[in-house]
Amino acid sequence: AVVVGHLIDDPVFIQVAKKSIHAYLVCQELGLAFTDETIKQVKDDHHDLYNQFKTAVYLLLYGGNPYLMHMTNTKLFPTLKDAQTIQDKIYKVLPKLQAWQERIREQAKRECVLQSPYGYRHKFFDVYTFKRDEQGTIQYDGEGKPIIKLGADAKRALAFIPQNCAGGFARDNLVLLGQSKWADYMPPNVSVHDSYCLEVPDEMVEEAASFLVDILTRPVLELGNLRIGCEVETGRNWAAWSPDNPLGMK
Repeated sequence: AVVVGHLIDDPVFIQVAKKSIHAYLVCQELGLAFTDETIKQVKDDHHDLYNQFKTAVYLLLYGGNPYLMHMTNTKLFPTLKDAQTIQDKIYKVLPKLQAWQERIREQAKRECVLQSPYGYRHKFFDVYTFKRDEQGTIQYDGEGKPIIKLGADAKRALAFIPQNCAGGFARDNLVLLGQSKWADYMPPNVSVHDSYCLEVPDEMVEEAASFLVDILTRPVLELGNLRIGCEVETGRNWAAWSPDNPLGMK
């Protein structure tokens, strides 16, 4: 989400995404100030609304639509209208998102290729297509013009650049780790989704954590020196901390 905020050139998006874009949307909906306290409050007291925005954002950022929201999670979105309402609220609070998505799709349609800030290129040939009936006949509107709908590449076009940026950042992080003294402490699960794990002696925990923070919060040249935040957890085993597992990651 932080990367998307950079791509759409929205400083507010970047700022709130570093904390919780979902909680920010709930706060906007309820008229609450966006603070660390209210982030916890909306997660605890407005769980369903928070999950609605969370699910919708993850789908919407990469081309999902109300129909997909409804079909994949009928508990959160009992009707198509419920999903449409949430989408409209997100676009209203984050207007640059929709404009960027339309611009990217038009570019992919016009040039048949997109290039990420990391230099990777991806070709797209079916961003928009004609609406057809069950017999494959093109449908026309009241003015006799063919009806256009999103094609098979419509979602891929939106997802490519943010995903490629995240992947490029991750690969660079692993290279920096592998070139450091911490290469000797990289376990098999050194990279999990957007996390980086090291297994070090007790006396090296703080130094290792500091090194990881420096890597993960460094200015990213390819993204205009954007800084992406991180959190650090430590423990004697990889499981999450709990009263039943006091030595877990905390």
